[in-house]
Amino acid sequence: MTKRGGILVAAVLGLSTALTAAVATDTLDLGGPTKTEIRETEDGLPETYSEPNFPDPATVPSPVVEGPFRIVSFGWPGGVENAYAGSPSGPKSQTTDEESVKNDDLYVEISVPPELSVSRRLSATRLGDSTVELRISLAIKSDQGQTGIEIVRWRPVLPFNVERPGDNGERLFEIGTVAGVPAVFYTSPPKGPTDNSIWFIQEDGLLTQLSGGVPFDDLMKIAEKILSSED
Repeated sequence: MTKRGGILVAAVLGLSTALTAAVATDTLDLGGPTKTEIRETEDGLPETYSEPNFPDPATVPSPVVEGPFRIVSFGWPGGVENAYAGSPSGPKSQTTDEESVKNDDLYVEISVPPELSVSRRLSATRLGDSTVELRISLAIKSDQGQTGIEIVRWRPVLPFNVERPGDNGERLFEIGTVAGVPAVFYTSPPKGPTDNSIWFIQEDGLLTQLSGGVPFDDLMKIAEKILSSED
């Protein structure tokens, strides 16, 4: 059983409509993972079309292992897939029963700043009797408006594949630590919309992925509190 490695990986997927004609009238190569074309619809109107702008595989560096992570550059022909550790099997099921999820070994209580109003939704995905993924979705309201944070916890086969984004600046990538635990960070550029992610892997192989539209420093505080609560 495999799952995609990213929650918020920095590739811009191509979007189009059934009305888009096949011939482009202009091409805008923005660099990195996105190629944007101006196409004509059947009504003769211009429409912007974006799709991944993959580099020549021969120019893509080979993956590099950094601790529990395997860093895969954007465009690597092998892709970025990961598998659940232990090869769990059996019928797939999902529960949103809060009491059941809270009793799971993967569950952790999430602490956020007291000035934020928070509602949450819990869910767990199981294969047979094994919980393979636990998800905590937080809706956060502050003076700046409403946003959300997603926390996903599971145990992958290590090293865990993560993608280093292209160089168009849509997402910044860094290898680091959270309270001494190996981590990778995806952060927004200074002038872009807030969209940050922190993924860290503990000694027992448990991966925690946090992502959301909150400042990076706030996301880091939540990650640190998760780790301190499990000491």
